[in-house]
Amino acid sequence: MGTNTLYEEFLNEIKKKIPQKTQRTSLLVEILSIEKEAVYRRLRGEVAFSFREIVLISQKLSISIDNIIEISSEKSRPSFLKLAEYTNPSEDDYKMFEEYVHVLETGNEKGSLFIEASNVLPLSIIYKFDLLTRFYYFKWNFHYNHSNLLFENFHLPKRLKMLQNRNSLESKKFDSTTFIWDPLIIQYLINDLRFARNMRLINNDEIAAFKHELYNLINYLERIAFTGSYIETNKEVNIFIAIINLDTSYSYLETSKCRLSMVKAFILNVIASFDENTLYKTKVWIQSLIRTSTLISVTSEKQRVSFFENQRALVNQL
Repeated sequence: MGTNTLYEEFLNEIKKKIPQKTQRTSLLVEILSIEKEAVYRRLRGEVAFSFREIVLISQKLSISIDNIIEISSEKSRPSFLKLAEYTNPSEDDYKMFEEYVHVLETGNEKGSLFIEASNVLPLSIIYKFDLLTRFYYFKWNFHYNHSNLLFENFHLPKRLKMLQNRNSLESKKFDSTTFIWDPLIIQYLINDLRFARNMRLINNDEIAAFKHELYNLINYLERIAFTGSYIETNKEVNIFIAIINLDTSYSYLETSKCRLSMVKAFILNVIASFDENTLYKTKVWIQSLIRTSTLISVTSEKQRVSFFENQRALVNQL
């Protein structure tokens, strides 16, 4: 790739990230701390961005330089891992959370797809339940910050809760959603709760409250499986139970404006990629799981009833 073409590709990436001209100029002024006229000259190609400026812009706008200059081999695809602070988010963290909500908003259209194979319950569903939401973040805080904070003293910022609610709602607007779940998906969660109780981070009264919320969660999931759609939006939901244990969570979404694949990392983070080849590989892997999994939504009533009764029995033993 020649230097001129490289520069043009970089400018194109900026325009993709910020389509609106006025907003584009204002944001670049803020990022680079230069005058508007200097930004205009760079956008027109009259003056080149310096290496430092390219790095600053790439970091702020999540532009992959590897992808632009095509240094990735066929075996190494461009992706990004954003490590957010979840218990005390900074403004940059909130911007990342907002970006993902904006991606989800593109799913409110005919033909959009969201598909996930997972060994943990999706956050889009967990966000409906306050205690379980807090526990997911509590678990992250315990491991990431080496914290022995008691659960009763652990709370989430109001702004983060608002974004969680938006995430939950927008996730349910995709035209079709498919989940492939590890057969022990509830068991893993119960194991985590038992561990926290044994570490005396959660007390018995809280465990009783968790049991109540887990029963509500199972009832909610069973209703979705019975109807084959979200209660909130009436959008299609397919639920499969895998016959093998899944090592982590793989997902992808497709809309007219966005095609994104993701792999779960560090409990709450994801390694994400807009690369088409990575998306294709993710699809192939998930489709292979679907072929060897049991569909329990709408059809397979016997298997569906048995699965949810088994989950209630597990909760009862907590």
